Amino acid sequence: MATVEIHPQKISGRWKSGVARRQQMDGLYVVDAAQTQGKRILLFDDLFRSGSTMNAITEALLGPGQATIVYALTITKTRSNQ
Repeated sequence: MATVEIHPQKISGRWKSGVARRQQMDGLYVVDAAQTQGKRILLFDDLFRSGSTMNAITEALLGPGQATIVYALTITKTRSNQ
């Protein structure tokens, strides 16, 4: 099982926009390539809001983590007035 390191000090509560959320996610996740290189990964998140969390972790897994492919699964999606 691969471990994703999260730096919680960078998380600053709720964001007003998806853009602000994506900016806050920059550099938040670190992946150990020794555990993920060449592997197919199933990424599970209980809540899909803007997609920023899934995208940030997927980028870390496919980039520095050198995973072959990342599949994403969520349980629920939040409603949006946008």
